Amino acid sequence: MIENKSLDSSSYNKDSSNRFELLLFYLGSRRRFGINVLKVKEVISCPPLNPLPASDPNVLGVLTLREDTFPIIHLAQAIKSSFTTLSKEDMYKGSIITTEINRRTEGFWISKVDKIVVID
Repeated sequence: MIENKSLDSSSYNKDSSNRFELLLFYLGSRRRFGINVLKVKEVISCPPLNPLPASDPNVLGVLTLREDTFPIIHLAQAIKSSFTTLSKEDMYKGSIITTEINRRTEGFWISKVDKIVVID
């Protein structure tokens, strides 16, 4: 849910620099996590992933999306969350957050998107 404010242009410029939007999501537990919306390219349902032999155990595979190929990281496992076991059925019930950080595209597997919050 994004907060809508009716602002004149002078107050918008002042207020917009203090606004921060977070996409809140879950990794399989009740604990919520967040990522800056400016870093998110899109959120998609988890498609079949291509395996990546001899990769880091946190990498679920690679995905080619819109002519860009990038790794999909099992974020819960990477941060050593209590939810680390992931069956193929559970994987396809989740979503992928595609991000662009430092001019690199990476995907993060998440179990569920919660909402977008605006912090002033």
